[in-house]
Amino acid sequence: MPERVLWLNTFSAKLAVHAATLGIAAAELGLVVVMAAFYSYIAALIQLSRTFTQNLTEYKNRLSHASLGSVLGAVPSLAIPVAPAPPASIGIFTYISGLVQRIKGHPDYTVAIGEDLGVIGDEQAPFDQDNFIPTGKAESFTGYVRISFDKDQCDSVHVYSLDTGAPVYLANDTETPYHDTRALAVPRQPENRKYQLRGVLHDIEIGHPSDTINVTFGG
Repeated sequence: MPERVLWLNTFSAKLAVHAATLGIAAAELGLVVVMAAFYSYIAALIQLSRTFTQNLTEYKNRLSHASLGSVLGAVPSLAIPVAPAPPASIGIFTYISGLVQRIKGHPDYTVAIGEDLGVIGDEQAPFDQDNFIPTGKAESFTGYVRISFDKDQCDSVHVYSLDTGAPVYLANDTETPYHDTRALAVPRQPENRKYQLRGVLHDIEIGHPSDTINVTFGG
């Protein structure tokens, strides 16, 4: 998501420079600006919530297992920034994709303009959803396992636990990483955790499951 935020903000700023040349109306430019601001806001909320969840998990672990007499400290808080006005329509990247195609078809469009807008090489090979296999890795931290993944053009991934052999559904996550905050089965006794990922497109699992992802958690 950070890459998309950066790209969209850059595209929005640069589009203002080339709008007249490319026949982009003021209303269209204004919509892109609002979309970029709102998408950045939502991305910031996601990052804030992830940080808050991590801090709250660490707080819970101190509350549960810290040595007697330890100072617990204040309960973590989640500060929510004031939201900008919502975009005039949903489907931000659907709209932007159509706009980019129109820009590239304009008679005054040049490679230099495309590079400035960051749309050179925007065309991608068709996504082979039947053969897609997500990839990921797991890292152990105090109180949780962080699972980083690459979902390519999927909407999200399903995260499964393989600890008992058969896949057990844990979560649907749209952005990497996913944090598994399940407690140890036996306090202070490390355990081997196994995970598997499945790509999800339009609410349906596609392709094939990932390789088993192993990590030792706790200790």
